[in-house]
Amino acid sequence: MDFAKIEKLMELMRKHGMQELSVADESLEISIKAPSAAGVPVQTAAAVVHAVAHEPVAAGSVRPASASGKMIKSPFVGTFYRSSQPGSPAFVSVGQRVKKGEVLCIVEAMKLMNEIESEMDGVIREILVDNEHPVEFDQPLFIVE
Repeated sequence: MDFAKIEKLMELMRKHGMQELSVADESLEISIKAPSAAGVPVQTAAAVVHAVAHEPVAAGSVRPASASGKMIKSPFVGTFYRSSQPGSPAFVSVGQRVKKGEVLCIVEAMKLMNEIESEMDGVIREILVDNEHPVEFDQPLFIVE
């Protein structure tokens, strides 16, 4: 996943006042939605997307978000771990109720294991990254409702 391309798409959305954008290729589909804002003009994405959508994107570590809710994002560049050690149960699973401050995962950054905690009480609706895959700064990891 080339997050620079996703950031470019988001930048183009802001620049052109777009509220929603979907891009797909053979291996991955990405949907981006801007926060709702009354009175903001909405334009079609076709012309804006054409310049960046035709570059291939690797599939695997990241899935597009489909549920509504609050995204818990990575505060670091590093490696995503669902459990404290190999073979241990995952910290959380889809459908599980979590409380604010509860550990959701670990992001290893520069040989340091950083526990990522829930920012709110809620239910895990989606886990957006596969175990042991790299993550980027500010990359969505979970959706909590």
